Amino acid sequence: MVPADIWAAEAAFQVANIVDLQQTLDIKHHKRAYESADVFDGGSIIGERPRDPAIYAYLGAEGILHAGVSLALARWSPWTARAWEAGTLSVKILTIRHNAGIGLQIRF
Repeated sequence: MVPADIWAAEAAFQVANIVDLQQTLDIKHHKRAYESADVFDGGSIIGERPRDPAIYAYLGAEGILHAGVSLALARWSPWTARAWEAGTLSVKILTIRHNAGIGLQIRF
């Protein structure tokens, strides 16, 4: 059974992931903004000027993978799952803060 606090943390991550997705979709409205989801060589998996389908696929896969890891960790070691949730949510919040700082917005 997955503890309620881990479910809540996972929900918070997924909401933050949607905010990140919406901000990333806004790159096309900014000439100087670019995607910089770093890989080992400093490049971006989906390219510096990604198209919408690539953004949806990448951040959708990130959300699914994160949920899978979270559930597996919760069953194996709730303490480890809590550390995972805290760490990944912190990174996601910093990403959102950076995106907002360079002017990326959520548009509907």
